[in-house]
Amino acid sequence: VGMLVLLVDDDDNAPNASGYYTTVMKSTGIGYDYWNLRTAPTLPNGYMNAHKAIVWWTGGAYPAPFTAYEPNLTQYLDQGGRLFMSSLDGLDQSAGNTPFVSNYLHINWNNATDNDQSLDPMTVTGVLTNPVTSVLSGSYIVNNGAFGYCACNDFVQPISPALGATRDTGANRFNGLTVTDTSGATGKEY
Repeated sequence: VGMLVLLVDDDDNAPNASGYYTTVMKSTGIGYDYWNLRTAPTLPNGYMNAHKAIVWWTGGAYPAPFTAYEPNLTQYLDQGGRLFMSSLDGLDQSAGNTPFVSNYLHINWNNATDNDQSLDPMTVTGVLTNPVTSVLSGSYIVNNGAFGYCACNDFVQPISPALGATRDTGANRFNGLTVTDTSGATGKEY
């Protein structure tokens, strides 16, 4: 393993989004490794730790697509790893109420008020006060129904030190966040 980034495909081909991620990585010239959890469901901690950053996506996989991997993700972040995660329904039902979601992703999840609350198409903008998404210009349309999925767009309530990163402009609620924190277990920043 000599690559900086590990792409983790947890979408169960619903839809198969790997091409989007590999195309972006190839265009940057940054070396990456690719792991498909559908074909190799055991992702070793040592392999994760060999990468500076992990890009993890779940597509429309449902319910709780990454919950079984939360111990691995916790260990990875405790070692100072960086994580970018994208998920359509990763927090649905009780999956949003785990210690990993609240203590590492820093999301306060209320299934009754955050789950499936925004209809398609949803207009999303970057939050200008967030140092990561302040560079996003314009609005982006999210239309899951156009791809055969329910119009099940969720919201997130950031817990400090997390910051709202993207916002559904119609509902004026966050649907993405960023966070930098320090592991209580190791003192390392993630």
